[in-house]
Amino acid sequence: MHRISDIRMGGVSTRNLRMFRKLCGDDTLKNVVIVTNMWGKVTEQEGNAREKQLASGDMFFKPILDQGGHMARHYNTKKSVRAILKSLIRNHPMALDIQVQLVDRHMNLEHTAAGEELQREFLEQKRRLMRELEDTKEEMRQAIAEHDSRSKKELEDAQNQLKWEIERVEANSRDMESNFRGERERLEQEFAERARRDEEMIEEHRRQIREYEDRLRDAHASQSERENMGREIANMRQEIERLSRDRGGGCVIQ
Repeated sequence: MHRISDIRMGGVSTRNLRMFRKLCGDDTLKNVVIVTNMWGKVTEQEGNAREKQLASGDMFFKPILDQGGHMARHYNTKKSVRAILKSLIRNHPMALDIQVQLVDRHMNLEHTAAGEELQREFLEQKRRLMRELEDTKEEMRQAIAEHDSRSKKELEDAQNQLKWEIERVEANSRDMESNFRGERERLEQEFAERARRDEEMIEEHRRQIREYEDRLRDAHASQSERENMGREIANMRQEIERLSRDRGGGCVIQ
């Protein structure tokens, strides 16, 4: 979702969008719908110009559109909502890159595309804060040399704040790894449970097929009963094929 009324797309939004792409992976971006709203806050000319800029900018939505995603407008009407939902319903579910990397490939978070992007951002934040801390230390030496007690107190407060922010960034980095490790364990348990349920369903369908096949051999079964049982057998075999194909698959983006 993106407000078309926003004059520009800020740094936080572009970072979030970049992380979104890393989490999804290029292959799943064709399932993405970028919805612009707040069209009532702009003129048609303004909205069209901003939409064109968003669609053509490499820092904005162009990389998603190039991979098959598309943009849609939400005019705050039921008609536009239905159109957006219909476009999503037609999508074929796909596993996200982060899910494939964490669960199927058993990669550590820091080695995934999303993890590397997060670590890069954490490192960039820490470097910026460290540079600011060094600058305040230089200013502190100057304040001490000039016996400027007021500036010295302000610089001490600034240093303490910077040190706290550096510790926070480091803690966020550690928490990220811990949280993703827990999420991977949760997903693995979820996939195992899903595979167990699918296996039970496959066995139940096979049992029912055997039962129907026995009844088909009964000479007293009518033609309509035989046709109904034949359709049920065909449907269950299709379901067994689907479950066998999808068994153990991950969560999906639709």
